[in-house]
Amino acid sequence: MYNNLIAFDLDGVIINIFPEFRKLFLKYFHHDIVPQKKFDFNIPKKIANQLEVKRLWQSHLKEMTYNSNLIQGSLEINRFQKYGKLIFITARPEGTQGYLREYLNGKLGHDNFEIVIDNSRSKLDSIKKYNLNYFVDDRFRTCLEIAPYVGKVLLFDRMWNQRRESRIKNIKRVYTMDDVINHINNDNMININRKYCEFI
Repeated sequence: MYNNLIAFDLDGVIINIFPEFRKLFLKYFHHDIVPQKKFDFNIPKKIANQLEVKRLWQSHLKEMTYNSNLIQGSLEINRFQKYGKLIFITARPEGTQGYLREYLNGKLGHDNFEIVIDNSRSKLDSIKKYNLNYFVDDRFRTCLEIAPYVGKVLLFDRMWNQRRESRIKNIKRVYTMDDVINHINNDNMININRKYCEFI
């Protein structure tokens, strides 16, 4: 069943929160953050190391969540729900879970999903717990770190991870939610054909 097979990161894969995050940095730090290839955002160390950044994020959880948009095509994820609950694993702060549930319920049109808050390194605690065959994430470093613990990691193509390719065989780049679905369906078809060939 897919609910034991695949889980999704939220920000950058399902939800586009970057424009709201950018507004906050412009307003409070007078600094513009833009995606870049080495890190998710170019936040200077003198700002990133300040507790104010964490407090700013936590104090604006509600508005940032509700004002965010779904990434184009992400509603295709609903095609997985007939196999069980959708699983989202995110490193957002604990206080955002209620807002996320309400937001996703309205956008997806159902509550057949589970939100897992995991602030461990690269969400490894939850990745190991679920024993996933697939995980979809947009952060290149996360994909590298979880690769030994997941059957296949699908790197969701975003501006900040372009031109970053891995030689690790179980990391594959996908461009849309349709790509994710097709990729998994193709893998399953290959496995079915292998079993059929072994049988005959």
